Amino acid sequence: MKRFSELTEKEKSRANEINKKVIFVNACDSTFVPDFTEKYFPKLLESKLTAISLTVNYQGWMSLEEVLINFTTLYSKIESNSDKLLLVKNTVDIQRAKKEGKVGVILAFQDGRPMERDLGFVKIFHQLGLRISGLTYQRKNYFADGCGERTDSGLSKLGVELVQEMNRIGIVIDLTHTGEASSLDTIEVSKDPVIFSHNCVKGIFDHFRNSSDAMLKALAKKGGVNCVSTFSPFLRKGGTQEGTTLDDTLNHIDYVVNLVGVDYVGVGLDSAPDSRTPLQANTMAGRYPEFDWGKFEYRYAIKTISEIQYLTHGLVARGYADADIEKVLGGNLMRVFNKVWKGYRD
Repeated sequence: MKRFSELTEKEKSRANEINKKVIFVNACDSTFVPDFTEKYFPKLLESKLTAISLTVNYQGWMSLEEVLINFTTLYSKIESNSDKLLLVKNTVDIQRAKKEGKVGVILAFQDGRPMERDLGFVKIFHQLGLRISGLTYQRKNYFADGCGERTDSGLSKLGVELVQEMNRIGIVIDLTHTGEASSLDTIEVSKDPVIFSHNCVKGIFDHFRNSSDAMLKALAKKGGVNCVSTFSPFLRKGGTQEGTTLDDTLNHIDYVVNLVGVDYVGVGLDSAPDSRTPLQANTMAGRYPEFDWGKFEYRYAIKTISEIQYLTHGLVARGYADADIEKVLGGNLMRVFNKVWKGYRD
């Protein structure tokens, strides 16, 4: 297997040209809304990313009022930085961001808790710009069991109704942080393909947060996408003590491709070291002690968000064709977005 350092100048040039041409989507940027600032935006532009899915409820225990405040804060930040950012409501907006050299911002929930017990909120949040939503974050809620729970009973009746309503309204369902039984239930119930926005795979590292082969096969059969992370706790055993690299992320991408095919894998970084502080990380660790959070300096396979552009170099080094690299970086997600975001269902 060729390493990054062994790429020829011709191969490096090819990777750079691919980055210039393709739509590159980060399916999960969990930067805390207060830290989504002018200091971060230039690094996003340097990263070659076309669009990011930004978590509105960046802490799962947020109140409805706090979530609504985050919507207004993000609108203000996007509007005041319209030379760099563009609010995404459809795939045309992502294509426009690419053409204009901006970063498209897709608003997302990682936890469906803001929907509470009133599914009328699905339509309201969609009108506010929400385009991707998880069902639950680690813990049990009204809809499903999280992957950090002591039990995994699958979808509740209300959870089934939430999935159906998200299908009808046109919001992409994200099963990251959801229990395996609940995930398999959702894939079966959903009329649309779903995603794991930042899941690595159990076939490489048997971590409770990673996707099993059964999950990957069911996901692919439905046309969904598993987006691989750069977050060390999920990449390999010992990663949080020794550090990880983009090669570890590439290993998980290879695994998905070999198991179910190149049409069902994408990229979802989770957070980036630019926009996450040790204090924030420790707060999350206190809430979810089941994670092996490890040393902060070893928590990411990249040192800065701008380094994600070199994932393309890694895919070139591993022999991927240009067309397949385009699928991995964003083409597969665009297929799902096109299908789900097509408007209300009759």
